[in-house]
Amino acid sequence: MYLFVRQIIQKTVALILLFVLFPLMIILSLLGAIYFGGNPFFVQKRVGKNNKVFSLIKFRSLKIAHTEAFSTYSKFLRTTHLDELPQLINILLNQMSIIGPRPLPPDYLPYYTQNEHKRHLVKPGIVGLSQLKGGNSLSWTNRLRYDSFYASKVSLSLDLYILNLSTKKLLSGKPTQHHFSTSLIEERKS
Repeated sequence: MYLFVRQIIQKTVALILLFVLFPLMIILSLLGAIYFGGNPFFVQKRVGKNNKVFSLIKFRSLKIAHTEAFSTYSKFLRTTHLDELPQLINILLNQMSIIGPRPLPPDYLPYYTQNEHKRHLVKPGIVGLSQLKGGNSLSWTNRLRYDSFYASKVSLSLDLYILNLSTKKLLSGKPTQHHFSTSLIEERKS
C-alpha cells in the first residue's frame, strides 16, 4: 500500500515542482544552449525498475573545452543540483522516483552480484542512500550494497530519513557527485 501512495505523492510533487520551476528551467535551457552551442540536455540510457531501460534526462553540466564562464555555470548547476531538474519528467513518465538508487548504465548489468540486482526491484531515484552515505568515497561494492538495502527495506521511515539527509546536504551547498571515479566494470575486472 505504501508504494502505491508513495507513487501518487511523488508524481504530484514532481508535477507541482515542474509547474513552479518551469520559468527557471526555461532560463537554464537557454543558458545551456548558449554554453553548449545547441542541446542543453544530457540524455543517457539507464536501467530502471525490473531492468527496464529508459532515457535519463539532465541539464548538461560537463564540457570538454572549459571557459571560465562555463566552469562557473557548470559548478553552479552541480552545487545547486539544478542539473537534476529534468528528471522530474522521468518521474512523471513513471520511470523514476524522487528517492531510490541512482540509475546506472545498462553496461553494468552483467557485473552485479545476485544481491546487487535487488536495486532494480524499485524505481531509481533522483536521490539515493548510497550517494548520501559517501558517493565517490565508497567502493562500488558498498554503493550497490546500500542500493540493495534500500530496495529490500523501502518504507516511509527510510524515505523520510533519506529526504532529511538530502535536504541537509542540499542546504549545505556541497555538490553530490554522481560521476564515479572508476566504473563498476573496471573495478570488477581487476
